[in-house]
Amino acid sequence: MDRGHKKSKKLKVPSCPSNGGEKEYYNINTLDEKLVSEYTGLNMQEVDELECVMFWVYLRDCIIYKYSESDEGRDYLEQCWILEQDRPDRSTLRDKFN
Repeated sequence: MDRGHKKSKKLKVPSCPSNGGEKEYYNINTLDEKLVSEYTGLNMQEVDELECVMFWVYLRDCIIYKYSESDEGRDYLEQCWILEQDRPDRSTLRDKFN
């Protein structure tokens, strides 16, 4: 959707590469739906009927909420945020190197 001159941000679920953790032998095909269901209180059918954008908003918020509950999770979110940055923080760099 075009909202005039303002470009909307891309919705991304925080993630970063694995550090060689445990192997996964089976995939849970409905894990995202389960997480959204638990987070919102909606049943699985109601989750399935959500508009795509709302599903991703809830999923992203759920992931951030769950990770922010522990120190390890907050460190993971910080690492995810660092990996998403694509522009230098020029003011911090100037302060550090001047």
